[in-house]
Amino acid sequence: MMQFEKLTGPQRVAILMLALSKDDCVDIFDELEEKEIRSISTAMSNLGPIPSYIVEAVCNAFNKPDIRDYDLLGDVSNTERILRRILPEPKAEKIIDEIRSSISTTIWGKLDGISEDVLCNYLKNEHPQTIAIILDRLKPAQASRIISILPENLALESVVRMLCSESVPHQIVKELEDTLRKEFISNFSQRARTSAYKRMADIFNIMENRSGERILLSLSKTSPEETECIKGLMFTFEDLSRLRPEALTRILAQLDKDILPIALKGATKEQKNVFYRIMSDRAIRLLQDNMEALGSVRLRDVEKAKAEIVFLAKEMNENGEIELDPEENEMVIE
Repeated sequence: MMQFEKLTGPQRVAILMLALSKDDCVDIFDELEEKEIRSISTAMSNLGPIPSYIVEAVCNAFNKPDIRDYDLLGDVSNTERILRRILPEPKAEKIIDEIRSSISTTIWGKLDGISEDVLCNYLKNEHPQTIAIILDRLKPAQASRIISILPENLALESVVRMLCSESVPHQIVKELEDTLRKEFISNFSQRARTSAYKRMADIFNIMENRSGERILLSLSKTSPEETECIKGLMFTFEDLSRLRPEALTRILAQLDKDILPIALKGATKEQKNVFYRIMSDRAIRLLQDNMEALGSVRLRDVEKAKAEIVFLAKEMNENGEIELDPEENEMVIE
């Protein structure tokens, strides 16, 4: 369990940065040296899930009691997003590269969660030396299962290369990790988007609500079956209620703090409860105060805020950070 007293200075600042707005982050980073920024960024990328009570304690310690205090997430993705928003590109890229190199095991951890059959289908088209490098970095149990289902000649040659391999140059490993991340992990997480129906569902998801409904209504008159297929594949703001609490927490951790109050303006009690259930009482009161302070909000702005949340959720799903349809993977066998 994370304890406030055991947090280091860089960790506390990192948590504060995750909770702050972009402008506030810029103001703080302007006062820091590059060494300090690097230390804070490294700490941020390794924090993992941050409970709301820790966020609240940190904010109070920095005399920032009005900042959101629901759960946050400190990981490479969030760190990269913050750095790219507030630092010049060359400086941000330099720090991001250092962080990636220090936690290069991330890509191998993701491979550990993918079935051997999927991995095998990918590896059987690769050079035996590439296969050997990859297998050498997987857990023994997973590597053994992959070797057993690879074509025999390819499996044998890969094993021989593993036995004879010397230290692989860092640059080659880095290039391989980048390739896996871009060509395999990304494609694997986006495999459901290959059909025309799914592509149209993605388009409608980010379209302004009224325009989307109007087009779908017209389409249903000429192509009712196709319209139902598209609707069945769409992910909407209302579908957020189906997500696990930890997935919703990850979304809010990456969402600009000004978006949620607008999105919930005029929302039903049930829609608000979807978010309230993962927030502390204090965070709920603060959110309600922010919603009230907004006054009247244009419907277009509300729909835009909702679409932004949905777009972020889908982006995180494509990156493998959350699952939008977790129940599909939960089969019960009697």
